[in-house]
Amino acid sequence: MSINKDTIKKISKLARISVTNEETDRLEKDLNSILKFVEQLKELNTDKIAPIASVSDRSEEHTSE
Repeated sequence: MSINKDTIKKISKLARISVTNEETDRLEKDLNSILKFVEQLKELNTDKIAPIASVSDRSEEHTSE
């Protein structure tokens, strides 16, 4: 999957966000890099990894009292 300039313009219009041509170029590059990284993550074998419900350290909640 990749994102092109037309897709960025459509999304910015739907979100009512003004995006310049320079920003569109940068967003196209950045968003495609993110999508490429997500595709790499999908390839990881996580069969032996236990799912987690939260990424925060809950022990911090009790130490501040």
